[in-house]
Amino acid sequence: MEIFEYVFFRNALIGLILVGIASAIIGTYVATRRMLFVAGGVTHASFGGLGLGYYLG
Repeated sequence: MEIFEYVFFRNALIGLILVGIASAIIGTYVATRRMLFVAGGVTHASFGGLGLGYYLG
């Protein structure tokens, strides 16, 4: 496929797959340990990181 010739797209796809796998593992662990409040905290922390990344460029 032509789209995979772009290095940034391949890197983004690899990162997406790794983050998806890690999120699935962590989400299962959090749900089985009944620590769902931690998931809310991580979500809000990621929004802060997203905003900071956007601000810093």
